[in-house]
Amino acid sequence: VNIQEAGGIRKTVETAAAAVREILPRANEARRTRQPISELTLATNCGGS
Repeated sequence: VNIQEAGGIRKTVETAAAAVREILPRANEARRTRQPISELTLATNCGGS
């Protein structure tokens, strides 16, 4: 969700919250399993510069 495209912070938060509510039932069906830390991948994205 992009603040400029959504039309401001309030609309961005509303859009993101609606997206979470939509996928939450499926996410709640997932079962956690132990995994080695070596399988963890992190990524970042900076749009400020």
